[in-house]
Amino acid sequence: MKVVWSSKAIGAIENIKLYLIDNWSQKVADNFIKELGGKLEILRRFPDIGRASEKDDTVKKILITKHLVLYYRVRKNRLDILDFFDQRRDPDKSNY
Repeated sequence: MKVVWSSKAIGAIENIKLYLIDNWSQKVADNFIKELGGKLEILRRFPDIGRASEKDDTVKKILITKHLVLYYRVRKNRLDILDFFDQRRDPDKSNY
């Protein structure tokens, strides 16, 4: 299954990585990216494992880390990575 990233998702990952580097270390940021890659590989193989989003039933979500949710959409042979959301924030601020 082909993975397609939205510009919003790319920007979110860049911001998360910069935050981790600035506040923790490069190693922590690298470990996060590695963990994300593993979760994405599982998602590519089993795209239906996510739960439906509360705001849009065409969008699913999975937990990436303790606080970070990934929103995605499945279309035929394509997995669209839409956005990431920190669950510590107000849920009304999520687009999905």
